[in-house]
Amino acid sequence: METQVSECAHPGWGTVPSSCTHKEDLGIRCLACDAETCQRYRPPIRFGGALKSADQIAEAMYSVDSPSMRIVCSHSIPNDPLINCDVQSYKSSPTDFCHGGRTYSLESLLLPFDEQSSRAFVYGKELLQEYADKQELVRRHLVANPEDASLLSCLLEQGALSWNKAGIHAKPLRDALALNNSALGLIKKLYLAPRMHIMMDLDSRHSKDASAIDDTNVKKLAQTFLNDGVVEIDDFGLDIAALNKTIDAAFEDVDPAVTSSISSSMTTRVKLDALQPLIHNSTINAVVKAFLGPDATLDGYKVVRLRGNTSESEFIAGHWHNDRAGNRVKLFVRLHDVSPDPKDGGHPTLVARGSHDLMPFSIEEYTHSRLTDEFVRSEYPVAYLGGKMGGGFLFDTNALHRGFPSGRLSRTTIVLEYHSSSKCPIIQNLKLPIPCPSGDQHLVDASETKSNRTEPDRQTEEVCEAGGAGSACSKPRTNVMTAASSYSEDGCVQFVPADVLDTATLLQMPPELQKTGAAWGIDVKTNQFMVVDIASVPREVLIATVAEGCSTRWRHYGFDIMPFDGKTFWYSPESLQTRRALCVTSTGQTGAAPFSGQNAGGCVSSQGLVEFGEFSMLLAWRETTSHEAISSKAADSQQHAELANAFSEVLGYMSAADKQMLETVTGNSVDVLVQQIFAMGDAELKQVLSPVRFFPHDLNEQGLHPFRCLLAERSADARRARIRHSLPELEEQWVRDGFLRLDYDKYISTQGSGNDLLEELLQMVSGLSRPAVEPFRFVPRSVKHIVGDAQYDLHVDTFSQVVKLWVYSSNVTAEDGVLHFVKGSHRNSLAKLRWLYNRTRENSEDVVQEPSIRFAAGTSLPSEAELQAAGFPAALPVLPIPGIERTLIVADTSGLHARGRAPPGTVRSALRPMGAENDGGVRRVNPFLG
Repeated sequence: METQVSECAHPGWGTVPSSCTHKEDLGIRCLACDAETCQRYRPPIRFGGALKSADQIAEAMYSVDSPSMRIVCSHSIPNDPLINCDVQSYKSSPTDFCHGGRTYSLESLLLPFDEQSSRAFVYGKELLQEYADKQELVRRHLVANPEDASLLSCLLEQGALSWNKAGIHAKPLRDALALNNSALGLIKKLYLAPRMHIMMDLDSRHSKDASAIDDTNVKKLAQTFLNDGVVEIDDFGLDIAALNKTIDAAFEDVDPAVTSSISSSMTTRVKLDALQPLIHNSTINAVVKAFLGPDATLDGYKVVRLRGNTSESEFIAGHWHNDRAGNRVKLFVRLHDVSPDPKDGGHPTLVARGSHDLMPFSIEEYTHSRLTDEFVRSEYPVAYLGGKMGGGFLFDTNALHRGFPSGRLSRTTIVLEYHSSSKCPIIQNLKLPIPCPSGDQHLVDASETKSNRTEPDRQTEEVCEAGGAGSACSKPRTNVMTAASSYSEDGCVQFVPADVLDTATLLQMPPELQKTGAAWGIDVKTNQFMVVDIASVPREVLIATVAEGCSTRWRHYGFDIMPFDGKTFWYSPESLQTRRALCVTSTGQTGAAPFSGQNAGGCVSSQGLVEFGEFSMLLAWRETTSHEAISSKAADSQQHAELANAFSEVLGYMSAADKQMLETVTGNSVDVLVQQIFAMGDAELKQVLSPVRFFPHDLNEQGLHPFRCLLAERSADARRARIRHSLPELEEQWVRDGFLRLDYDKYISTQGSGNDLLEELLQMVSGLSRPAVEPFRFVPRSVKHIVGDAQYDLHVDTFSQVVKLWVYSSNVTAEDGVLHFVKGSHRNSLAKLRWLYNRTRENSEDVVQEPSIRFAAGTSLPSEAELQAAGFPAALPVLPIPGIERTLIVADTSGLHARGRAPPGTVRSALRPMGAENDGGVRRVNPFLG
């Protein structure tokens, strides 16, 4: 067992114990273990294929002349410790979309190693010569092999190959290329340093996938982790007092064998019996396995106490960095409250969300891993990880992260470490100076935990080895659908064999597909919807029917409408990775509208063509009768008490002036209205406190809808007041006007995703600490102007704040039909409340059918005089900022707005946030409970 860092020197660093310095010994591969736990990391490994030994692999890895190889490792026999590693050449597999003969820009292929890129690193000056040498090597290869330059240029153009100054984005490559594609070998050879070759192979062995998790809440945690590389946990359910008792004793009575101390911190690897519930926690283990693969295992844990008033020079983790170990998971447990705000002095951990997907160009030296704060925040939103005692977070240490050294308080955390079970043994066998596992921790043994290792999913590996990519490599596809199965959340659309239809109600056809004897069917093998002749239904097709008590209708969508209607029928077959909706294109082709991904918001036809407007989509919902609402009253029920408490809490945000304003508009007492709301049944009260855009109810005559609007606004104001930010001038403008115009390029990374400045901005406008489900990524969307477009009508999207985003280029003008906005109409002024009351008091049919309430029934854009008569200013076009290449527009569409008119056929392009999860901007939450 090592008791001093100097005992952990490794020849790969060119050092000996006596000359090892603190900087040089970063990344050491020492183990703090006894014979039993050490044996776990020394199983037999058999190398085969092109290279037969670890020494041959290490030699080839650092040879410029060696062809690019890949290492494919697996446990071939269950419960057998033997690991088989096959060293293979890459196959010459042309991509589906890139072929030879393309023109290319050589300079664009050299950008990762130019002088500008080196400035992203804290020690960038030390990298200048290395980068110049590397750039010359890449240049010589591409000049000698123009077909490679053409291929790489195409991959860049298609987005499969993308990078920033720190590394290459892994996910686009995984989605586009099979693991054995020769293009991956070329990218490794030209752009990645030798150790990253190994990391790339070991970390891609299992696809990251949460689809196999049945529990909805656990799947949500896993998906957040997969998207962001970090996920927070409110409470791990541990006995913190028992843990602190053991830990405090270890720090007070120091045993050098398990506890060490330096100027900035103390560390102990004392055994913690009270940690057992977390080690065996099924939720945490499922999340880790979704991230690292089914053979993920806990290696060990340690306790770190960071002293107060630590300087950055003493605390090397104070720089943004990755741990130079590829993908691995660390779990932090807080042993006391830690403020997420560094100004409070508690040393929170900071993680750049989404940076875990980055393959660093090099992890060879310390200088390759430390990045500047300016660079990181320009590329990624930053998570500030603080919270209550007993909670914590999991993160991938390949993500860029940092501790915050300055602060007057000490911080004590337990840190658990997880890897794929065969990764560390392979790294140690290859004698790589990579901390896998970290040596300064208590390594768990069989007495503390059952092994989390399982045989790798061989079927998945075979699918990927055969050339599969993307979701096809996530898990083996299954096609299981039983009679009367339902994919919709409320069970309103069911699928039955044709021979058991009997009296079932067939799903109606949209106007585009009206034909006698036709019915909707779904092929159980392909999960493709189709129109079939009810008289001759193929065996593999089930017929879509409508369940009793449900209603359906087809809704027509214009261009660029997000989010979809809340009554959208979503189906989620087990074999698909995302929810989809049933749609029909303008040409009458059946299709599917994906809930997430680049095509979210569009209809993808069975032929693969995508329309982002002029299609119809199926809505399905369960009708609720007044009898059901009344029978659910149960005023003494637990649910009613919880709802009443929530209602009481948000009522506290409403002032006496607010009540007076409502009473002026409606002529009714707000106190009486509140009493009537409290007296509602559970189902009704739940609707009042829900994000439903309009709740048809008799109390709308008393002013229920404007009351909900004002209450939601005050709740949003309260949330915004709790957000700490550095944008007071923008906040003043936002609250006053309801929209902002900004220089897009300041808020976006080089990859078109939101950076930390955008995150701060959206936190401020929304009042949400987490404005997006996943990092914002902007994609082009076009609007084609059509006759009778419903978006020409001046309207509000809903009753509460909605934050949407557009990006206009400098050449966009009012004649292109841009967003028009009534300045200040997002606030519930006396004029707006009066208008809302008059439009909703009678529960008119047009409001019930289209709860994005129009300024007046049957009208489009009212005149300036009509708006002035109602107490509003004119609706004016929101145009790009003069002299700015691209303008980011942030607008609260609970304000009155419309699409500006343009001649039919006019096409206007803009960038919009990708994916339905972001709702065209900030994710929508329950305004009362979010």
